[in-house]
Amino acid sequence: MSRLPRWRRAPLWLRLVAGVLALVSATLLITGFAGTRLLRHYLMAQTEKRLVSTAERVRHFPRTSVPRSNGRQELPSDYVVQSYATDGTLVQTLDSGDQTAPRVRPGPVDRPYVDGDWLVVRVDQRDGGGYLAVATRLTGVDDTVDRLATINLGVAAIALLALGVACWGLARTLGRIEATLLTGRRRSRRRCRRPNRCAGSSARPRTS
Repeated sequence: MSRLPRWRRAPLWLRLVAGVLALVSATLLITGFAGTRLLRHYLMAQTEKRLVSTAERVRHFPRTSVPRSNGRQELPSDYVVQSYATDGTLVQTLDSGDQTAPRVRPGPVDRPYVDGDWLVVRVDQRDGGGYLAVATRLTGVDDTVDRLATINLGVAAIALLALGVACWGLARTLGRIEATLLTGRRRSRRRCRRPNRCAGSSARPRTS
C-alpha cells in the first residue's frame, strides 16, 4: 500500500483550520488589491477631469507681458503652466517656484498623459500662437493609494491574527475531543479482547 501524503495524515481539524486561514488570506489579498486599483482609477479620473478643466480656463487668460528674466513666474497653485511657442520653444513657466517643472513631450492635444509623477495635458492657445502645457503632481494620488494599501495590510494582519487565535482555541478543543474519543475507543477494544466482556464474543452456556 502506498503511504498517504503528509497533509493527508494530518488531523481533520488541522486541515480545516489551515483551509479556513488560507481562504480568508486569499480573500483579503484579492479584495485589498482590487480596492486599491479601483481607488487609484477613480482618483486618476477625477484628477484628469480637474486638470482638463483648469487647462481650459488657463488657455483664455491673457499672456503675462513682463516675464522674469529666466522666463519663470510664481503661481500660487499646485499646477504648473508652461507656455510654448509654435516651434516648441519654452517661453514661460508659471508655478509655485519650489518644484521642478515636468518635461513636456509631443503628444495629443487635450488628452492627459503621465510623465513620471506628473499628469500633463496640452492645449492650444486661443490666439493660435503656440500651446500651453498644464501639469499637476500625482503625489497626492500615490500617497492616498499607499495609505489605503497600508490600512488594508494592517486590517488583514489583525483579522488573520484574531482568526488564528480563535482557530487555535477551537483546534485545542477539537483535539481534546478527538483524544477523548480515541481513548474511549481503545479502551473498548481492550475490553473486547478479554473473554466474556463483549456481547457476542462467546456463547452463553446452555441450561439443561
